[in-house]
Amino acid sequence: MKTSNITFVVLLTIALAACRQHVAREQHQMESVSEFFDSIANRGISAQYTLRCDRDILYEEHIVTSARQHNAEQREIERHQFLVGKSTQLLENLCQKANESYRYTSGDSVNYSITLGKEPQELLQMYRWKTKERMEMFTFSHILLKPVKHMRLPGDIQSVQSFLKRFLAEQKGVKEYPVKYEWDQGVSMEETDGTNELFRTKFIGTDSLAASSVAGTHYFIPAKEEQRIRLATDFINRMKQLATEEPRQGLFFTTWVPFERFMQDGWYVNLMHYRLYDRGNRRGTCEILMGQSPKGIHILELYPADAPRLAIPRMWLKVRQTHNFDIVPEEDFKDIY
Repeated sequence: MKTSNITFVVLLTIALAACRQHVAREQHQMESVSEFFDSIANRGISAQYTLRCDRDILYEEHIVTSARQHNAEQREIERHQFLVGKSTQLLENLCQKANESYRYTSGDSVNYSITLGKEPQELLQMYRWKTKERMEMFTFSHILLKPVKHMRLPGDIQSVQSFLKRFLAEQKGVKEYPVKYEWDQGVSMEETDGTNELFRTKFIGTDSLAASSVAGTHYFIPAKEEQRIRLATDFINRMKQLATEEPRQGLFFTTWVPFERFMQDGWYVNLMHYRLYDRGNRRGTCEILMGQSPKGIHILELYPADAPRLAIPRMWLKVRQTHNFDIVPEEDFKDIY
C-alpha cells in the first residue's frame, strides 16, 4: 500500500473515532447535578452562584438562564438546545430518585420541581416558556438548603473588615479612592421615566425620601491579565469561604461559576457582590463589590448601617461621588472604557 493511502486510512480512522466520541458525549445521559454544571462549563456557559441566609438556613444556589429569539444565530440556538436537552435528561433521571417530584406541561410551558435528600435538602427547578414575541425562555436552578446552628447578626461586621484589611495588605501597589453617595431630602431614587439606569443596586429603609449620605472606599490593585485572574479567583474564593464559615442573617453573596470568561474583554463591573442586610431595621450594614478593568482589580467597600437608603452606581469603578442623579467621575478611571 502506498504511503499516501496509508496516511488517508489513518486520518479517516482518527476522524471516525472523534465523531463517535462526539456522538457518545451528546447521547450521554446526565446522572448528577455536578455533571450537568461541569458539562455547561466545558461549553463556556457560566452559572450564577449565590449564597443567602434566611433565619437558620443557608441557601446555596446555582442558576443558569437562556433566552432564544426566533431569529437567533446558530450558535445561540445550539447553546439553548444543549441547556434544555441536558437539563431535561437530568431531571427525568432524578425524578425516579426524588423525595418529591412535579412536572407540569401547558402549551409552550414546561415546569419541573424536584426535592432530594434531607440534610442538606436539594431543590431542582426548571422552567421553559415562550413569550408573546416568540422568544423561548429557560431557567434551571439547583438549591442546597443547609441548616445553621449559630448564625451571626448582620451588624457583626468586624471579621469582614479584618478579612478585607488582611487581603489588601498582601497586595502590592494598592491605591485608595474615597467615594460618597448622597441623596437630598424628598428626591426619589427613580428617574423620571420610571427606570433606574444609573444605579445597579439599592435599598430603601422606612423612609424612601429621606436625606442620606454614605461614604466608603474604592480600592484599586494594578494587575495585568493573568495576574487579574489569579487575584480575582483568590479574592472570590476567600470571600465565599468567609460567607460559608461565618453565615450571617441577611447575607447575600453572588458571583459566576466559572467567571473567567467575563474577564476576557479586560473589564467587567460586577464579578462579585457580598452584602449584609438588617431586615429588622431595614438597613444595609455591609456592601463589598469586586470588578475589573484593563488596568487591574477594583474593590468597593461600604458600611451604610446609618443610612436610610443607598444606591450604588452601575459603573462604580469610574465614579467618585453621586449627588442625587449627578455623577462626579474618578479622574484616574473615567476613560478606562
